[in-house]
Amino acid sequence: MAAKFDTSEFFEDLGWQIWSWRMGRGMTQKMLADACGVSPSRISMIETGRSKINFETFLLIAKALDVEPYRLLDPKEKDNLVRFEADPEMQKILAQMKELSEEAGKEYNFKQ
Repeated sequence: MAAKFDTSEFFEDLGWQIWSWRMGRGMTQKMLADACGVSPSRISMIETGRSKINFETFLLIAKALDVEPYRLLDPKEKDNLVRFEADPEMQKILAQMKELSEEAGKEYNFKQ
């Protein structure tokens, strides 16, 4: 009997890659959705691994992100994340997001 392939983990990894490349390209979910002809909520579902993706949409996303499709399939692909983390402007934005998140957590009593 063949080993069962865990598709949920596959689609979570793929979604993370799409999110990472989208952020690295400075695109919003709406921008990516418009480029692919899908809704922003569909992009959100794909990025969070809550929705499967067909091959045509996969190729449209890769094209919109200007990335070779195979790079979206490699969960160990780090080039984009390294560029994202190395960008000084992104570091400022991430610091601001963290600060806002901490403030919201205190206001709404979220545990950090």
